[in-house]
Amino acid sequence: MKSRLKGLVCLGSGTFLLRQTIRNDTGLYHLQATNESGTATSRLDILIRTVPLPPGASLQISDSGNDYVSLAWHTCPDDGGSYITSYFC
Repeated sequence: MKSRLKGLVCLGSGTFLLRQTIRNDTGLYHLQATNESGTATSRLDILIRTVPLPPGASLQISDSGNDYVSLAWHTCPDDGGSYITSYFC
Protein backbone atom coordinates (compact mmCIF):
# COMPACT_ATOMS: atom_id res chain seq x y z
CA MET A 1 0.00 0.00 0.00
CA LYS A 2 2.90 2.40 0.64
CA SER A 3 3.49 2.77 -3.09
CA ARG A 4 -0.14 3.92 -3.52
CA LEU A 5 -0.16 6.29 -0.52
CA LYS A 6 0.89 9.89 -0.82
CA GLY A 7 0.75 12.86 1.53
CA LEU A 8 0.86 16.31 0.01
CA VAL A 9 1.51 19.39 2.12
CA CYS A 10 0.77 22.89 0.88
CA LEU A 11 0.86 26.21 2.70
CA GLY A 12 -1.88 25.97 5.33
CA SER A 13 -3.33 22.63 4.23
CA GLY A 14 -2.58 19.00 3.42
CA THR A 15 -3.96 16.19 1.32
CA PHE A 16 -4.19 12.44 1.95
CA LEU A 17 -4.17 10.54 -1.35
CA LEU A 18 -4.63 6.78 -1.70
CA ARG A 19 -4.41 5.67 -5.33
CA GLN A 20 -5.91 2.55 -6.96
CA THR A 21 -7.89 1.57 -3.88
CA ILE A 22 -8.92 -2.01 -3.20
CA ARG A 23 -11.54 -3.37 -0.78
CA ASN A 24 -8.81 -4.32 1.74
CA ASP A 25 -7.95 -0.61 2.10
CA THR A 26 -11.18 -0.18 4.09
CA GLY A 27 -10.41 0.72 7.68
CA LEU A 28 -9.44 3.34 10.22
CA TYR A 29 -6.40 5.47 9.42
CA HIS A 30 -4.57 7.68 11.92
CA LEU A 31 -3.01 10.78 10.41
CA GLN A 32 -0.31 12.87 12.07
CA ALA A 33 1.22 16.17 10.98
CA THR A 34 4.21 17.65 12.77
CA ASN A 35 6.05 20.94 12.40
CA GLU A 36 8.02 23.34 14.60
CA SER A 37 4.78 24.47 16.31
CA GLY A 38 3.75 20.98 17.41
CA THR A 39 1.81 17.92 16.32
CA ALA A 40 -1.79 17.47 15.18
CA THR A 41 -3.52 14.10 14.80
CA SER A 42 -6.74 13.02 13.17
CA ARG A 43 -8.66 9.82 12.40
CA LEU A 44 -9.95 8.95 8.96
CA ASP A 45 -12.45 6.11 8.51
CA ILE A 46 -12.42 4.86 4.91
CA LEU A 47 -14.98 2.53 3.33
CA ILE A 48 -14.11 1.27 -0.15
CA ARG A 49 -17.11 0.13 -2.20
CA THR A 50 -17.02 -1.78 -5.46
CA VAL A 51 -19.51 -3.29 -7.89
CA PRO A 52 -21.11 -6.45 -6.42
CA LEU A 53 -20.30 -9.79 -7.97
CA PRO A 54 -23.09 -11.70 -9.72
CA PRO A 55 -25.08 -14.31 -7.78
CA GLY A 56 -23.01 -17.29 -6.62
CA ALA A 57 -24.70 -20.07 -8.56
CA SER A 58 -26.92 -20.53 -11.58
CA LEU A 59 -30.59 -19.69 -11.33
CA GLN A 60 -32.79 -22.71 -10.64
CA ILE A 61 -36.53 -23.25 -10.82
CA SER A 62 -37.42 -24.64 -7.39
CA ASP A 63 -41.19 -24.89 -7.92
CA SER A 64 -43.75 -24.04 -10.57
CA GLY A 65 -47.46 -24.19 -11.26
CA ASN A 66 -50.05 -22.97 -13.78
CA ASP A 67 -49.66 -19.34 -12.76
CA TYR A 68 -46.39 -19.09 -10.80
CA VAL A 69 -42.75 -20.02 -10.70
CA SER A 70 -40.36 -20.02 -7.74
CA LEU A 71 -36.72 -19.28 -8.42
CA ALA A 72 -33.69 -20.07 -6.27
CA TRP A 73 -30.10 -18.83 -6.34
CA HIS A 74 -27.23 -18.18 -3.98
CA THR A 75 -26.44 -14.64 -2.94
CA CYS A 76 -23.33 -13.11 -4.42
CA PRO A 77 -20.04 -13.89 -2.63
CA ASP A 78 -19.05 -10.18 -2.53
CA ASP A 79 -21.67 -7.45 -2.04
CA GLY A 80 -19.25 -4.69 -3.02
CA GLY A 81 -19.35 -3.13 0.46
CA SER A 82 -23.04 -2.21 0.25
CA TYR A 83 -26.08 -4.19 1.31
CA ILE A 84 -27.97 -5.69 -1.61
CA THR A 85 -31.51 -4.38 -1.27
CA SER A 86 -33.24 -6.18 -4.11
CA TYR A 87 -32.96 -8.47 -7.10
CA PHE A 88 -34.82 -7.99 -10.36
CA CYS A 89 -36.25 -10.99 -12.19
